[in-house]
Amino acid sequence: MSNRPAWQVINDITRSLTRLREDQRGGVAVMMGLLFPVVLATLGLGFEISNWYLKTRSMQNAADAAAIAAASCWYNTLAPPSYAINAAMPSAIRKRPAVSALVG
Repeated sequence: MSNRPAWQVINDITRSLTRLREDQRGGVAVMMGLLFPVVLATLGLGFEISNWYLKTRSMQNAADAAAIAAASCWYNTLAPPSYAINAAMPSAIRKRPAVSALVG
């Protein structure tokens, strides 16, 4: 410890804090360090939500195609409902529209 009076130590600390407060170097680095994780989390959440939406839309399209295939098969052949359900299952399993069932 030095033998300086307390008021000089406090004065030195006050001067150092004032210089630190007025120094603007590195401000962008600090802001980027604080905001970069937030930006990455926002991007990740956006990707997850869009992926969830696309998968949900794909499943709904498959269900719609299966229903259309079953209805057209049942309407065209007047077969029992179990026959229409069996005709719609391959379309639902493939998860894409049953264009061949509607055209053919």
